[in-house]
This record gives sequence, C-alpha cells and structure tokens, in this order.
Amino acid sequence: MLYWMKLGLYGVAHPSKVGKTLRNLWRARNADAYVVSYPKTGRTWLRVMLGQFLARRIGKGEDILLDTYAISELAGIKKTLFTHDGPMLLFSGAPYNELTFHDTTYRGRDVVFIVRDVRDTLVSSYFQESERMRTYSGTISDFLRDDVFGVRRIVTFYNLWYQNRAVPRSFLAVRYEAMHADPAAVLAEVLTLLGVRDPQPEAVREAVAYASFENMKKMETTGVFRDPMMQPGTQGSGESFKVRRGKIGGYPDYLSAEDIAYVDQVVAEMALPGCDWYFAPR
Repeated sequence: MLYWMKLGLYGVAHPSKVGKTLRNLWRARNADAYVVSYPKTGRTWLRVMLGQFLARRIGKGEDILLDTYAISELAGIKKTLFTHDGPMLLFSGAPYNELTFHDTTYRGRDVVFIVRDVRDTLVSSYFQESERMRTYSGTISDFLRDDVFGVRRIVTFYNLWYQNRAVPRSFLAVRYEAMHADPAAVLAEVLTLLGVRDPQPEAVREAVAYASFENMKKMETTGVFRDPMMQPGTQGSGESFKVRRGKIGGYPDYLSAEDIAYVDQVVAEMALPGCDWYFAPR
C-alpha cells in the first residue's frame, strides 16, 4: 500500500499511468536498449527529439512520438525503453538506503544514462511532486532532507549506476547540460548507439528544433500529445508544467544558502571517487 499511496497512484493517479507501468514491465523483457534517468533530468526532452527524428524517418505523426519502444521497433533499430529504473526501484516509496541495482535487467543491453546537476534536479523534482503528482506537501527545504525524495536518494541512485556502469553491453552517460550546449551532437550520439546508421545532420537539426523549449511548452499547453502526464498539474501554475523552466543553474532562485550548503555537504559525504555526475561542470 505504501507504494501506491506515497506516489499518488492510489485513488488519484491517472489510470493510464498504471497501465503504462504494466505494459512497460512486459516490454522490458524484450528491450534491446534503455534510456535511464532520475526523474526531472531531461528525459522528456530527449524522448521528443528522438521520437521526432524516428517519426519523420518512417513517415509517422506526432501521436507516436512518446512511444519510444513502438517507434524504435518500427524504425528497425534497437527496441528502446525510457525508464526511471523500473516501477519498483525509484517509485517504491522506500528510503534512499534501500535502493538496489538490478543487474539482470541491464546485463547484455545498451544503456543511455542521463545525469543533471542534483541541485537543479531537486528543485524540478519538488515541483513535480508537490504541484503535478501532489505526493508531497512540505517545504522545499524539507524535501531536500527527505529520505525518500531528497538529495541522498539522487546521490545514491548515481552511485549505484556509477559502480555498475560496466554491467550493460554499452553505457553512454549524457549530461542535461550538454544537451543544452549542443543538443544536435547529443541526439546524434544517442541515435548512433541505438543503431541509426549515419543520422543525417539536417534531420537531426529538425528534431532538435521541434523539441525546443518554446515548442515543447506550447505543445503541453495545447495538449498536442493527449497524454495526462504531459499536461500541467495545476491550471494557472507555471511551476506545475512538465516542461517547467529548462534553465541551467536556476536552483538559487528557490534554495536558500543554507539549503545549498546542505546539498553540498551531503554530496561531499557520499560522492564516489572519479564520479563527476553530481554537479554540472563549471
């Protein structure tokens, strides 16, 4: 019961969310590749870029853009699934120290792993949980310190993947900040890993333009994707949008100096030698 109640899937979640979870459990058995991410690290952006590229390639429309597994299968590349690491790992309602790595899921598969500065991720996660999912009612300062939602969970997630990055057949870490700096280069690299031979630069640029922040925000506002999970959680609240700000380094607008110091301290305590995923490069 904790799983359903903590995540808002008991009584208040969109039925489509539960249905998609069950469908993805089946698809996970047959996937060739995964795009793995902690929530609010840019996966929707990459998903739309990838979906638009493949849709244009095979002559499909917007209605299939977000169904990465189906569209990658139709395109004849590696069957790909976007995931937050399975329905029972990040979404179990368990504290950070109960997270584990499921090596049987990823062994022999290809993995694209998205990372983002944990401070920006925490801010976006707070608004996701408080205004979209409505699973958290405390302050953002409390959120940072929460064992289920806060900084220790993100760092634990990154640490587990860093320690096990050799388990998949291939592993590509993609930075959210790099997507901002050169989205075409990142998309081309991901497409190549997924089996697209020589992705044409013009088609890549068109996909990037389609998934621009301005267009994504417009599509969410107008309901282009017709997916409840791609619509604002609270009408009239800009913070409840799935595509919220798209800003790098915006965390000081929401976090106090004390909050930032706390995040820095936790990262310093938990960081693994050699892992540079926690903060954006200076």
